[in-house]
Amino acid sequence: MMRLGIISSSGGSVFATGINLLKSCGYEVSAYVVTDRECGIERACDELGVSYTRIIDNDNVGFSCKASQWLFFENNVDWVCLFFTRLISSSIYSFKPCINIHPSLLPAFPGFNSLQRAFEKKVRFVGATAHFVDGSTDGGELVAQVVGSVVNMHDIQQLERLSFAQKLYIFLVLCESVLLDGVSYLYKSKDNLNTYPAHSWNSQSLRSKKLADAFEDFLKSEKIYWIR
Repeated sequence: MMRLGIISSSGGSVFATGINLLKSCGYEVSAYVVTDRECGIERACDELGVSYTRIIDNDNVGFSCKASQWLFFENNVDWVCLFFTRLISSSIYSFKPCINIHPSLLPAFPGFNSLQRAFEKKVRFVGATAHFVDGSTDGGELVAQVVGSVVNMHDIQQLERLSFAQKLYIFLVLCESVLLDGVSYLYKSKDNLNTYPAHSWNSQSLRSKKLADAFEDFLKSEKIYWIR
């Protein structure tokens, strides 16, 4: 059983799809979600039966202190994953592992609108990066990366669908690895960082064939094309 904390201000598609895929493959996950506004992930939590709380506080430090209290002390989560558009303070990331999933191959295109900027630069490859959260903007130590070709992708919508798949894959890898190895995986993985394709199983990819197949089936059902 993994107790996963989520801080989000997004629609929650990566989170909801990831939790459904993990549970369909027999993994036990208890998730606890913090939001700062009305957003899609709250509706996803209602559908999934996931506990969540909304914290309204425009001060980042105040918000982070309240989120830390609810996640760590009231619900004892093992680690936290961000799908968030605000900075958080050290009351969250200094206590237990806190990982952000960013839609670019960091250190390229940090910050907001990274996918749009990559599209405008006409890059040949895009990716996603999991990194530790610290006081910087997307400057924390890297944990995992994925990459894919954007050949024959001619609009931002196609790129967004690929980016969704890449963020989902990283989320699944992180969750499965913590379930199998504990949170120590997050610290070990940063010392052996590699950029991996979605179909090759190694220290930083999906280890369960059932979960890997479920991910590939999801891509096919959604007609998302990921050229590795």
